[in-house]
Amino acid sequence: MAHIVRWDPFRELRQMMNTPFDVDWEDDFGMNLAVDVSQDENNVYVEADLPGIDPEQVDITVTADQVTIEAERKEIIEEKDDSRSYLRRERRYGKVARTLALPYEVVGEDASADFEDGKLTLTLPKVEEIRPKQVKVTAKKKDS
Repeated sequence: MAHIVRWDPFRELRQMMNTPFDVDWEDDFGMNLAVDVSQDENNVYVEADLPGIDPEQVDITVTADQVTIEAERKEIIEEKDDSRSYLRRERRYGKVARTLALPYEVVGEDASADFEDGKLTLTLPKVEEIRPKQVKVTAKKKDS
């Protein structure tokens, strides 16, 4: 059911004036580090796309309940004809970092990282007491 609201001619004006300050600057003007986080019984997995980034320029820090991925894409300066100038320049260069809170505590010392075709995959083993355990039920026989 719709609510009836008195029209305020200045509401739209205020919204338009606030819009320039409501910009996601990282997404619009910098590099964004998108990740997928998944799990199985024993591990938490973090996958991140890092196209064009040298694996040597990636730093990963793991604590018990968070992981930080830092990377840098350096601009390769080539000697070009000075008569050329850019008409459009969309490729981003620079540093990017992302810290994720993990859903479970992990063992940072046993973490591993693989980098293939611009895709970073972190495998973070869960702390032993967090892992699910199977409990066998034994039935006691009644004495007749």
